[in-house]
Amino acid sequence: AVLLEKMPFLGGAGLFPEGSLGIGTRYQKENGITTTVDQVFSKVMEFHHWRCNAPAIRALLNESGEMIDWLTDLGMTVRNIRTMFPPEKSLNVWHIFEGGGARLVKVMLQHIRECGVPVLTNTPVKRLLIDGEGTVTGIKAQSADGAQLTVHAKAVIIATGGFASNKEMLRKWVPDISAPG
Repeated sequence: AVLLEKMPFLGGAGLFPEGSLGIGTRYQKENGITTTVDQVFSKVMEFHHWRCNAPAIRALLNESGEMIDWLTDLGMTVRNIRTMFPPEKSLNVWHIFEGGGARLVKVMLQHIRECGVPVLTNTPVKRLLIDGEGTVTGIKAQSADGAQLTVHAKAVIIATGGFASNKEMLRKWVPDISAPG
């Protein structure tokens, strides 16, 4: 395994969130919060008028509590649960992390290093390697010193962030957006 990052640092916009959604976490159980995945799923789908990928939303919600618990096992601390809704309307699922996204990136980087995964910053991926059957078999990248780097792999995960600043992609994939960004 290897982690390649085009920027000189890890995290990107992930440095800024104050927390994350979780359902059925230890923190919630310890604080008497009994919100279910079904409750959150119904609210999310209603809010989006069922125009989003329901199976993807369901999978995200199903795994959210376990993910928060895993992060706390790695060293994150849940400070509290925050909501913008009145208490009687809140589902109480937004976990606020001590140190926010910046601390989360540090904790994850420490875990990645403990797992022995090399981390190469200033190393943008330039091309996917694809075999004759259309299977991705690796990548070509440019290292920080300008050298070409080839990595062959059984699996490649592309985590490019969002496309909020890409007007062409917004027009194609979010045509009813009220404002870019």
